[in-house]
Amino acid sequence: MSVTAEVATLFLEELARRGIPVTVADGGYQIDRDGTTVTISLENLSREFARDRDPGQITRFVDTVLCRPLIPVWLEVRPRLRWSLEPTDMSLTEALHEVVSDRVALVLVCVSPDETQITWVSPTTAASWGQTKESLLAAAAENMATLLARSQIDTLAVESHTLGMVNTEFTAFKAALVFAPDLPAVVEPVLGWPVFAVLPCRDFVYLIPDRDRELLGRIGAVVVREYAKSAYPLTTEVFEVTSAGIRAIGEFPVAPSTPDPDDADSDDGLKTIRYRGGVVVFRIPEHWEEEYEEEGGGTFYDEDADAGTFRLNTLLARSATPVTTHTAREFAEAHAAKNSGKAVDLGTGNWLAEYTVLATEDDVPLTIRYWEVINPVPPNSLRVALFSYTVRTELLDDEDPDVAEELEILDREVRASTFAAEVGA
Repeated sequence: MSVTAEVATLFLEELARRGIPVTVADGGYQIDRDGTTVTISLENLSREFARDRDPGQITRFVDTVLCRPLIPVWLEVRPRLRWSLEPTDMSLTEALHEVVSDRVALVLVCVSPDETQITWVSPTTAASWGQTKESLLAAAAENMATLLARSQIDTLAVESHTLGMVNTEFTAFKAALVFAPDLPAVVEPVLGWPVFAVLPCRDFVYLIPDRDRELLGRIGAVVVREYAKSAYPLTTEVFEVTSAGIRAIGEFPVAPSTPDPDDADSDDGLKTIRYRGGVVVFRIPEHWEEEYEEEGGGTFYDEDADAGTFRLNTLLARSATPVTTHTAREFAEAHAAKNSGKAVDLGTGNWLAEYTVLATEDDVPLTIRYWEVINPVPPNSLRVALFSYTVRTELLDDEDPDVAEELEILDREVRASTFAAEVGA
């Protein structure tokens, strides 16, 4: 089961256990608290859960959400307004924000008095305070300047060069401090001005003086490593920070994950298919031909064998209610029952509906073996990979060895297929 699906399932089960209704909206979940709609994102929780897989994290998270005080009145909250740097691949529709590059945006947030909780500020909340986005950004800028004044710039000598680092007690906002309005006054006495900045995650910042720009070519591996291992990754972009503003001028490429032995032809004679860029990943015999329709599916076959034809089509369904592994199970069981087949738990959060259909083409009896792999993508999407293997019925009846071998391989590899973690992948 993917971490995202597992966290969503545990989260929804915890709400159900407490009898709290929940709905899906704009990539997140909404609950009602005393007449106020609270929108919840599980992205950060999923990253934290991935580190130690402690189910207690979900229980504590729900406790925090339910105990969190509702946003106070404007005069109380103004000193606690800030901005947080967040990746743009998150759903930001419910938050007031400013996009600052292709990868990251500044999101207006409110922190709790004890600094333990951070809440995104929505347009609805801003209206309840009688404030505009501009007035909120101005207040956040003042508060970020205060945080920066309580921080300092440390330096590290790298041969004949100088590397700067932000030292602050406000670690969740370390990267966001680079966008504080008083940054030149704090940085210039230590590093000079202008500078370059890298912000791979919330609590990691390198500042490089313009005169030491040679260091940019030497820190790429560190930036990518911090980005990859962090629970709160941001971007591998390089920012030019001048008096005129901040702009991304490039980025360090993120290498693929640890190479999968299936990525190359292996000793077992199979090759990996990354269908539509990796939406579905599976294996087929390495000598098989591949054909793809421009907007349709894929066809795979052995040109030299009188056996079957393997096909794949995918579809994406969206639900008005939360999608979990239970949704995948219900879908698989319904489709299996409809076609006199069976539903199988694949043990990964995905479910399989498998069945056989008889058909005729040009007066030739055919047997089509179907595998529907159902992949839940919380909060409200469901992917279906429809695999099929079409063969002349007589070859099955005669127990043709080529057909038997192909079916054995395909059944095993379909069950082992994997999916991209996000809908947009």
